[in-house]
Amino acid sequence: MAPQLHIGSNTNTTWPVISLKPSYNSVIRGCPGLPETLPRIECQLQIRSNNGHCFTIEKIEIVLKTVESIFHGSTASSLISKPPLPTSSSSSSSSASSSSSKFEKISTHYKKNVLISSTEKELVGIDIPLTIALPDDIKETNYNKQFGKCVTVLECNVTYGNKGAIKSFMQLINVERYVMLPSATLFPKINKRSLSPDKKIIVTYSLENPCVSNDDLLRLNLDIKQNCDPSLPLNKRKNYKLKSIHFQLKETMEVYSKSSTFEEPRENIISTSSNQLTDQLISMNGINLKFNIKVSTKDPLFKNFLSTSQEPAFLFKLPSSSSAAAAAASPSYPIRTKLLQNKSNDIPLQYHTSISTRGKLFSVSHSLEMKFKLANAKDFQLTQRIDVSPWSPTKIKYIDQIINNEKMTAQFATKFYNNFGTIKKNSHSGNLEYPVLPPVIHYENAQEAVPLIE
Repeated sequence: MAPQLHIGSNTNTTWPVISLKPSYNSVIRGCPGLPETLPRIECQLQIRSNNGHCFTIEKIEIVLKTVESIFHGSTASSLISKPPLPTSSSSSSSSASSSSSKFEKISTHYKKNVLISSTEKELVGIDIPLTIALPDDIKETNYNKQFGKCVTVLECNVTYGNKGAIKSFMQLINVERYVMLPSATLFPKINKRSLSPDKKIIVTYSLENPCVSNDDLLRLNLDIKQNCDPSLPLNKRKNYKLKSIHFQLKETMEVYSKSSTFEEPRENIISTSSNQLTDQLISMNGINLKFNIKVSTKDPLFKNFLSTSQEPAFLFKLPSSSSAAAAAASPSYPIRTKLLQNKSNDIPLQYHTSISTRGKLFSVSHSLEMKFKLANAKDFQLTQRIDVSPWSPTKIKYIDQIINNEKMTAQFATKFYNNFGTIKKNSHSGNLEYPVLPPVIHYENAQEAVPLIE
């Protein structure tokens, strides 16, 4: 039921109150990154008088943009406070922020001006249905404490009153891409064969899951053997020994900018592990080894919160017996708590993680370095690129169901929008443009008008 509006004539202290109402449970429909699902924003922009009195609107500007930001320091500890986001007048370009520790690029995906056709009339509210296509290459919402962050913003600026005052509204849209899924179908097993620089050792390795989640195990199989003529007598073969293998999981940021500040890629070591092998002899038969390398790039406090929320004490009520109460109060069962404070106020904690991303300003990739320590031969290392996804392998079957459902919904959506015009493709940007749906303007006399879209 629509709220009742109390109409009055005093407009001295009247201003618009702007809010966003999703058409469904989520503002985003479809699966970003998969064009066949018609990824888009479907919502209603609601503008109401703050006190029920009438007021005039000259123009409504609606902008959807993605803001990528790079931290200059090694970490984001110096950027605890929320930096101001650029205004809607900014275009898709690189610009330096007022803070010297940040570098930004704004990509504007959508920008429209809504004009009221009968500007002489005063109104008490307006509802504007919005359907905004998301680009296929839109970058997901992410906060990487070592390198930078990315947010997508829906912004509305309302010019109202006789003096042309402006009221602004900004809503962050959390974008999740459905392209990089840790599935064996999308990312099959990798098999490679490499020689050491001195060509004395052959390493054959396989990665069972080259795409892992941000809390997963990377399954690696190694086969290490001598590279020599099989007909060579045993007494003439050299004794090469494998002393240890060291693993390093790295993340690398590459910046697409001519700025001298970011000429070289920046690296960060996420984790290291060492495996001592007590000088194992490397023969022609080879050494077969299997490793499960831990990959964990989530915010550690948020990860701990998620794991704790699955414990029985949280899922079930404890019995109210005196023995249970005494055990809970016993010093041998201390309850430790810690307040999770989001130091980046604009991005939810579940997006505070290191994942493989690609954007207009910078990209983050991941790799596994394998360092081999040898006796009687030169040490060497191999590097294998991997992908880190925000999705969990246990959720793949549910994600597949979501994708299939959204593909079917996209077919019905196409028929729906065809009733108001055709879905067109912008020749300049390549983005889809949806037909304008009729808005509703609430006047004092309950009449409605259709605004002009420019």
